Amino acid sequence: MINTLVFDYGGIIVNMDWHLLRNALSEVGVSSFKSFLYRKKIKTLMNRYINGLEPDDAVMDDILAICRPGTTVARVNALICTLCGNIPASRLEALVRLRSMYKVYLLSNINSFLWEQCLAKMKALGYNVDDCFDQVFLSYKMGVAKPGLQIYRMVESATGLVPQNTLYFDDNADNCAAGKRLNYRTIHVRENRLEDYWNLIPEFRTVVGDRL
Repeated sequence: MINTLVFDYGGIIVNMDWHLLRNALSEVGVSSFKSFLYRKKIKTLMNRYINGLEPDDAVMDDILAICRPGTTVARVNALICTLCGNIPASRLEALVRLRSMYKVYLLSNINSFLWEQCLAKMKALGYNVDDCFDQVFLSYKMGVAKPGLQIYRMVESATGLVPQNTLYFDDNADNCAAGKRLNYRTIHVRENRLEDYWNLIPEFRTVVGDRL
């Protein structure tokens, strides 16, 4: 019996636009060729930054090293804001209504800077985080990140959720694999396409109606 829903944030609640990020990178001297040449390094740097598990200054120094000389921290932060994407108001409305029947949690790899941007986007749509989630679990606050198993166990300890009774939605294959190892009912979502999976939630239409 499903009684708990756990959602990732990036690519699940918020739509990500990696094309915009690639364009933004080119503006600070990371050309398409350079992006291709250093694609693994760039991905690693973005993950390190987003997870918030290392001092921002240390990660930022490594990011600036691949940018055009003279690029400022403020410019890189503005660039990374493109990762905040956009949030369809219908998703937030659905989360509010789903809470009438399920425990609803957020589990995200994110740093403090990006989280503040996310909160502002939710507020602009007329919602706050307590409207949408019973609790939020954020890597930068917890000191651990997905796909490490510890972060899932910390969520279980804090909430008492039972993985077998939990639907876990994430767009990252490694994170989904970690969830499966711990017996979560894991749904690997195509990025930015959460709506395609709503009907996997039992009695979804009963809770939120057809118009979503």
